[in-house]
Amino acid sequence: MPRYLPYPLFVFLSALLLSACSLAGDVTPPPGIQEPHIVVTPSPGAHEDLFPIVPPDPANGKLIYVDQCAACHGDSGLGDGPRAIELNLPVPEVGLPEIANRSTPVIWYQVVTNGNLEHFMPPFPSLTPRQKWDVLAYIYTLSTPPEQVAEGALLYEENCARCHGDAGQGDGPDAAGLQSPPADLTDQSIMTSATSNLIYSAIKGGVLPSMPGFGGQLSGNEIAALTAYVRTLTFVNSNAQALSRTPVESAAIMNSAYPAPAYPLPAYPAPEAIPTAIPTPASLGTVTVKLLNGSFSPVPSDAVVTLYAFDETSVTFSTTLTYGENGVYTFEQVELTPEWTFMAAVGYAGGLYGSDVVVAKAGMDQMALQATVYETTTDTSVLMVDRAHILLEFPAPNILQVVEVFIISNPTNQAVIASEMGGPVVHFPLPAGAANLEFQDGGLGERYLEVPGGFADTFNVLPGMGEYQVVFGFTIPYDKELSFEQLVPMPTSAVVVMLPDMGVKLKGEIFEDGGLRDFQGISYQMYNGRALLAGDQLLFHLSGRPKNSGSILTSGSTMNLVIGLGGFGLALVAIGVWLLRRSKAYGSELGEAGSAENGVEDASGAVTDALAQNDPNILMDAIIALDDLYQAGKLPEDAYQRRRAELKDKLKNLL
Repeated sequence: MPRYLPYPLFVFLSALLLSACSLAGDVTPPPGIQEPHIVVTPSPGAHEDLFPIVPPDPANGKLIYVDQCAACHGDSGLGDGPRAIELNLPVPEVGLPEIANRSTPVIWYQVVTNGNLEHFMPPFPSLTPRQKWDVLAYIYTLSTPPEQVAEGALLYEENCARCHGDAGQGDGPDAAGLQSPPADLTDQSIMTSATSNLIYSAIKGGVLPSMPGFGGQLSGNEIAALTAYVRTLTFVNSNAQALSRTPVESAAIMNSAYPAPAYPLPAYPAPEAIPTAIPTPASLGTVTVKLLNGSFSPVPSDAVVTLYAFDETSVTFSTTLTYGENGVYTFEQVELTPEWTFMAAVGYAGGLYGSDVVVAKAGMDQMALQATVYETTTDTSVLMVDRAHILLEFPAPNILQVVEVFIISNPTNQAVIASEMGGPVVHFPLPAGAANLEFQDGGLGERYLEVPGGFADTFNVLPGMGEYQVVFGFTIPYDKELSFEQLVPMPTSAVVVMLPDMGVKLKGEIFEDGGLRDFQGISYQMYNGRALLAGDQLLFHLSGRPKNSGSILTSGSTMNLVIGLGGFGLALVAIGVWLLRRSKAYGSELGEAGSAENGVEDASGAVTDALAQNDPNILMDAIIALDDLYQAGKLPEDAYQRRRAELKDKLKNLL
């Protein structure tokens, strides 16, 4: 019988399986071994809550890929970029179908956000969530030749459109007569969590109770083409462009003289619901776990390394070694059952670290894992806040709801840990009158501890820029005015405050007006604050009676805070980064657009200023701002297209 994990360890190991990044959790070591402290790299939001707010645009993503990714991953995603030879590990070949088809957009989003330092991939905090989704959409196109997608469009029209609809939204003419409604293939929350292998299996084997399998009438290559096309239904304008083609035009694209891909078409697995062969028996083999020391110190040979095997989400076995020659820990006679997932947890110097994740294949008798560990320090003065984002809401006229997002960097090569087992690591002071403290992840007595004047986080802070994040909320009584005063725990590069446009004004010496920004139908006034030193007071004054208005977050329960921040936390960070960069580059013209007329005027001025710059990031921000104005109905079609073309031409010339 499989063994199931205690919840904290399950969360830790599940996160490792999803992101393949160094995280940590509550692993109980064998008797006689000192329990290691916990080290975690928080993700920007719950895995299941990550998906694009608007459809990704591969065309925009290509520009970002060329600028940010191609140097390592190569123009075609084959890991042959000019900088790849400088690394002592191969760069993942994201353009190969066999790699792209077994991953999901949301997992790749986590990797782009958090980085994968074990493989020398840094995080990309300079990219907004929208830019990340755009570049991921483009990366998926690298593994699907255009002729394959064109073939898939024809097959979709012939076999799928009557149920799923021309645009994939589940509204085909035959949908009403089905026992269950067809899947909406444009639903980002579903498609970003689905691998292409899963889509392939669903097409081939069918989905109960209403969708038949097409394995008996379509070849493997045809199902692969259909899979490739279904993936594009979540991209901006892709379906509209396909629908504008006649079958003759689609066939012409499919049969045109595209160069043959340098890789074979993928061999997809058969669906689990229709087994086609007797399961391959397990083989006994050797698993090695190689440790790297990210602090540039000698590789440890006395770490506590525990190897885990998973059958889906349940642990099938675990075994521990306490010695490894030259940092290599060798597990002998391991049952390498095909499709089982293997990873290792490493306890060292008070920290717990995760290895990469490997899935066993038939006939495998050797497996290699790798994990990076760090030396540790208890000196929190090395930490700095990259950005502090503060969202203010009024769920009632006499209550101020405050949500704060701290994005913290550890620029050293040591992990910052508590001075005692399970003790506080980073302290967060709260303003006077704060009550109803809630967290996006964990709670008091769990991850967080109550301390005089505020709370503390027990999670350790790994080396890295912008990888450690804390999201929390609280309420303060409000009576027409309030002086907000909060101690800054560490050097803070920038502060962004978002205040609903509902009659309340904010004044503070360090803040500048950043203009209005719409989110989910609510207008927010943005205030950009300058840098603060550790021990400074964050001060501002609120005045005015709040008018009745909508709210993204609702005070009163931790669940509301978690759900609200699941989607809004990312947008809050993105808006803050966008505003800070934009205000430095060319003022706040776009944010003040309140109608179609002044939107055109402001956009024209911002575009003119952006075109005068030679910074690709500024140009990308200007393009995104134009897109937002156009989608909000604040720019006419001709003005939008003309200004966007100017910016894209300038960006292409720079790149």
